[in-house]
Amino acid sequence: MNEKEIKNGCKGNSGTSLMGYSKDLFKKYNYTCVYCGNYFGGSFENWMRLTREHVIPVSRLTGDDAKYKNYDKNLRVACLTCNNLANRKTYNEFKGLPIDNRIVKTLEAKKIVIKERRDEFERFYIKCVEKNMDKD
Repeated sequence: MNEKEIKNGCKGNSGTSLMGYSKDLFKKYNYTCVYCGNYFGGSFENWMRLTREHVIPVSRLTGDDAKYKNYDKNLRVACLTCNNLANRKTYNEFKGLPIDNRIVKTLEAKKIVIKERRDEFERFYIKCVEKNMDKD
């Protein structure tokens, strides 16, 4: 934090993602979800939908890999929806790769799975929800 942020009360609470340890991460990635590409800046409600995403979940980084739990390359910004769709998704076939390669491969695979799920939800919404909204 710089002196201006501290003086203005913007240092935040280091115990929360939104007010502390992810503030700079959100800014670095321009408040944009790594999976869906949607922008979540510009308003309080949008900002509240941001999460800190561990590409390889912390629970999967054990043993020698534990040192990568907060590794910069393993951290991204995701919206709540995409983070929930990606929750705990890991790819064991990448386990033997060096960590940087494993992160890239896992991120690519997660993007595919999340896009498929989002598309599935969108089709359901269009078919079963949207056209019936005004009829209730």
